[in-house]
Amino acid sequence: MIQSSGDQMQVIGPMTIARANQLISAGNALIDAGAVTVDLSQVTDVDSASLAILFDWCRTAPKKLTIRHLPEAMRTLAQLYGVVDLIPQPSPSPQLPQGAKGV
Repeated sequence: MIQSSGDQMQVIGPMTIARANQLISAGNALIDAGAVTVDLSQVTDVDSASLAILFDWCRTAPKKLTIRHLPEAMRTLAQLYGVVDLIPQPSPSPQLPQGAKGV
């Protein structure tokens, strides 16, 4: 299932081959309606199809997508396949040196 709010869509539940066609269709409809952020924090299960789903959404999106909360299992698969750098994730915020205070 995918929920949407504003320009964000959130995938809930498994992101596997059994749901790939459903997720691709639903995600592309939301992307066409203006979603530019994909939240994966509620994904419960992944397989290699999860990467295919993400890359399909990225390929068909009219604007660059941002993928948030990439599950560790999906990151591991992406690293194994050598494609982790192709997943558009937000840049990490810069870390202050230990003992430094922010403004």
